[in-house]
Amino acid sequence: EGLIGADLLLKNFLIDTGLLSRSQVDAAIRQAGDRSFVDAIVGSGVISEDELRRASAHALGVPFVTLSKADISIAALMYIPEPLSRTSNIIAYRNGDNGIEVALLDLADLPAIDYLRTAHRVNVRLTDRSSIKQALLLYQKHLKEKFAGMVQSGKEAADSLLRHALHSGAHYIHLEPASAEAAGL
Repeated sequence: EGLIGADLLLKNFLIDTGLLSRSQVDAAIRQAGDRSFVDAIVGSGVISEDELRRASAHALGVPFVTLSKADISIAALMYIPEPLSRTSNIIAYRNGDNGIEVALLDLADLPAIDYLRTAHRVNVRLTDRSSIKQALLLYQKHLKEKFAGMVQSGKEAADSLLRHALHSGAHYIHLEPASAEAAGL
């Protein structure tokens, strides 16, 4: 069988709760090939990706959240750079007295925000794809509005660009001066 850790916990949870039968789980494992246990179960069609994520959250003792626009704080989103949020499917959605609440699709992606965990208390939640997608759309909309409005003010744009680059972990920033004519001088 070869399952270890979280996959073994999930397998046992699925069977113990009656979400899937032992034969369904065993059949998915046999057909898995080199796919992960989760991919094999979802690929078998017996349970949806979001249902499996909810089951994983219960099996692992991690809260599951479904986020609406109202649940997502723009200020919290800024704790994780948008490119990292997009590639790792992980978003910070609320910052409160108990720390920063972070939602992600897969706990294996948690090391992507180790930098955040060194400076802040991070409360981890599992979520679904639609919640991540909604947060990323909100994030991109905010960035577009923020930078579009800053085009008029070079200093504010440069300051914001530098802050975003620092949060993104950029190794360098390349800026070129505009000609006097282009700058309106």
